[in-house]
Amino acid sequence: MKAPSIEERLAACPTLKFAGNGYRVIPGSCVANMPGFIRLRFGTTAARCNPKGVKRIYLGLDPETANEEYRHEIRRGGLDPDLEESFSYPVKVELNAVINLTVKDHRVALGISSRDLRATWVDRYPPPRDSRKKPLTKLQVIGLAIAAGHGSAAAIILPSVRRTGGLNIVVFADRLRKGPDRIADQAGNEMP
Repeated sequence: MKAPSIEERLAACPTLKFAGNGYRVIPGSCVANMPGFIRLRFGTTAARCNPKGVKRIYLGLDPETANEEYRHEIRRGGLDPDLEESFSYPVKVELNAVINLTVKDHRVALGISSRDLRATWVDRYPPPRDSRKKPLTKLQVIGLAIAAGHGSAAAIILPSVRRTGGLNIVVFADRLRKGPDRIADQAGNEMP
């Protein structure tokens, strides 16, 4: 018997509603407080749950996790996070359908293990022609399929690799539904 495709797995995967705060930390508080600066932006660089080109936003589900994720990115850029000015803020998140990868039933439905949640990723999209290079991780494949419209989820909750016990949520821009889904900063500015 043929194994189900990721599209079939996403269609069968249970989802949960999510309402709560996410948190962002960005460089440069002086820039973040300038009039007209848009704090909530979807990025398109490759990351843990998406290949390059997928519009998404990553948020920590607590301030400490968001800070550790930020510090990692600053270090990855060759800078010392203790010497960099930053700005942190809450984001109101209300989503009708979220896959929670801390729930075993959700992982089983998608055919992934706890180990898959910690897989090392690199910018691998489009998949390389050189077969010696690694393909997308399972999380990147799942994120790509969600962003492409498979299943009902708009986001994934998963454990942070940077902070033990911390959680992140990844929201895919093209899956947000007007009405039931909402992401807004403290001033009430909503993401498009």
